[in-house]
Amino acid sequence: MLDFTSSDNCHNPFPQESELYFRVAERELGWKNERTSEYTGISKQKALIRAHAGGGVWLANVGENYKLIENKELFPHVEQHLTNVIDSKYLHDAQTVEHMSYNGRDCYREYRFPSLKCEMHGQGNVAFRVIVGNSYGGKAVTLLAGAIDFFCTNGMLIGQSEKQARKHTSNLEVTGLDDWITDSVRQFAVHGERIGRYTQTPISELKEDALFDYLVDKSVLSARRADDLRIDMYAERNSRNGSDRERPTLWHLYSALTDWSSHSDVRDTGNDHEANTRIQRTQHAERVIRAADQFVGA
Repeated sequence: MLDFTSSDNCHNPFPQESELYFRVAERELGWKNERTSEYTGISKQKALIRAHAGGGVWLANVGENYKLIENKELFPHVEQHLTNVIDSKYLHDAQTVEHMSYNGRDCYREYRFPSLKCEMHGQGNVAFRVIVGNSYGGKAVTLLAGAIDFFCTNGMLIGQSEKQARKHTSNLEVTGLDDWITDSVRQFAVHGERIGRYTQTPISELKEDALFDYLVDKSVLSARRADDLRIDMYAERNSRNGSDRERPTLWHLYSALTDWSSHSDVRDTGNDHEANTRIQRTQHAERVIRAADQFVGA
């Protein structure tokens, strides 16, 4: 098991400025009578807006008791816990990537740790990452544990937790945050062992057709998606192995899934949903590979 914890961390490697640190304000809700122009307020609800000159952008309606916690409070709080829990030798080259959906209603700060990685024996460069999500609405803080393959920047998600953030005067608390970070790295170590097994598990010619039929029958893939995935699996085999002489493995299948979730086009519906959709796709990829693992290992 990886030894990743330390009690003497003090350096914060994460950017202190962010496009996610926009101001969010609360506004009263109500309606205007079209005939009399009389305004009537709604006492049990309020609106959250992304404030800027010209009036701002509406994010969500929430209940009157909703406690607003802004990104600029939450993310630095989480980052301090990351530096407390993860040894400094894994922090020096940490990377921060940001995503948002729905005009900033749902925001994610992704932390990648290139030095904290699995042993892949030339089959990739898989490192630890965590994603912290804050939604300006009724949702709790979302904590996603995962990994990223720097061979092609494919992302993986291996665990999810939701925590309530509470603000007490000038202090912020996310209960169980240290334990979650510690457990996330332990999950990553187990995930690395699983990937190692995937690299050593070829999908035989005898089982290949049956595998994709099984995934369709289990309703984790559509028939069309299964056909595309099979082609992508062979492309991953050729790219990673540099030849087409060996059978594709479960790792090649998983890489094809995570490439789709991380990089394939997201249909533009005008709703600004790409960040949310990619997370949902990555979670779906995990369900598919677990089903495939179960079938191939049977």
